[in-house]
Amino acid sequence: AVVSTQSGHYGRDREISHLIEHPTTKPPPDAAKAIAPIPVMLTAKERKKLRTQRRIEKQRDEQEKIRLGLIPPPPPKVRIANLMRVLCSDAVQDPTKVEANVRAQAAERQRKHLKANADRQLKKEKSTDCDSALIPLL
Repeated sequence: AVVSTQSGHYGRDREISHLIEHPTTKPPPDAAKAIAPIPVMLTAKERKKLRTQRRIEKQRDEQEKIRLGLIPPPPPKVRIANLMRVLCSDAVQDPTKVEANVRAQAAERQRKHLKANADRQLKKEKSTDCDSALIPLL
């Protein structure tokens, strides 16, 4: 509203001051319809590099937690070959019992390995899909 003031100047009907009036910001009308980012396709070499970096970082975190005492260290992986070095005093006292224990541990590790492989294996309906040729970065 342009109004003539007593001083004869045209302008708003309030006094001019050194303060600046900033308008309130509103979100844009299309803010609700945010565009999903396009997934970046990586080459095989880039995927391998990222996988290696993730694995190394995970291993570093695990070692740091063990050092801080947050998690217990993993038990030693005893095999028949390193039986005497790892369990020297127990192996001398009762070698048959220790050997049976080591064989049981090895069998358990093998069983867990085969189960993990079976879980990772593609199911029949997934293996027939052709969409898995391109792997996007998530």
